[in-house]
Amino acid sequence: MKYILSFCFFIFIFVSYYLVADELKKMISSAKPGKKVVVITGVSRGIGLVTAEHLAEQGYIVYGTVRESSDTTQFDIASKQYPENLFKIVTSLTDENLITTSFEAIVKNHGRIDVLINNAVMFLMGTAESTTVQEQKELFDINFFGPVRTIQAVLPSMREKKNGMIINISSDADISPYSPMEVYSASKYALRGLSESLSATLSPWNIKVSIIELSSVNTVDGNRVPVGTRFQGKHNPYALFHDVEQSVDGDDPKDLAKFIESIIESPATHVRHQFGAFAEMRAKEIYIDPSGDEALKSNIEYYRSMGLLPDR
Repeated sequence: MKYILSFCFFIFIFVSYYLVADELKKMISSAKPGKKVVVITGVSRGIGLVTAEHLAEQGYIVYGTVRESSDTTQFDIASKQYPENLFKIVTSLTDENLITTSFEAIVKNHGRIDVLINNAVMFLMGTAESTTVQEQKELFDINFFGPVRTIQAVLPSMREKKNGMIINISSDADISPYSPMEVYSASKYALRGLSESLSATLSPWNIKVSIIELSSVNTVDGNRVPVGTRFQGKHNPYALFHDVEQSVDGDDPKDLAKFIESIIESPATHVRHQFGAFAEMRAKEIYIDPSGDEALKSNIEYYRSMGLLPDR
């Protein structure tokens, strides 16, 4: 009897240990090590919302920026589904002080921001002649200076940590400009230039900068795209352009969200990424190196030879 009880006790201990160890193994395998802190601009709808939901589901800590006037119903529903991973920041990309304050609060809470995704965008249908200068300034304030402000806000902590990633969402319009969306295309060309330059400038601090050149994605409602107001009615020489159906079938935003995650997790990300068949085709036609990596290496070598970047 004594031996039987001892044997039963041994079996109990063994089974208990196995079950606990198995449960711990499951917990460890399901958790994303060192959850990365991600900030995404423009998450009230579209690409930003889908990407925020996907990354939160994968275990990232995601902060999404929205304007005070935005309808955040869908984001609020998603944040309730992922209460420990998905958070809303009400701010304005045109207000430098608000952005700085918001980002400082995130760093204070988590000690860092690992990834910044500049997604917020403004569209404008019209040529350089059919849009007013004020309309063009407003577009650049969101599409170019908005990312500049968020980058300025996030870089101090990234440089301190000597680690970080900045992903700027662009368009195939920065490869081959759209007619009659010349001003929109110009803003994306500017964003591309900023991204390619920063990728070399920030290399000493191990901060990676990438730009994603998108084909059409199934989130943009053509009816939302404003039209330049400098010409009106039948006197508008560009009326044929403006009357073209604006809605275009495109790629699944969920696939884009997975693509963005793959960039975040890649040990060797590129300067330029193309998403969608048209963007890939145009990049091969226009660029010598669609990835931009060779130009980055050349720039870094040149800057080092000039004494502008330290030798590693």
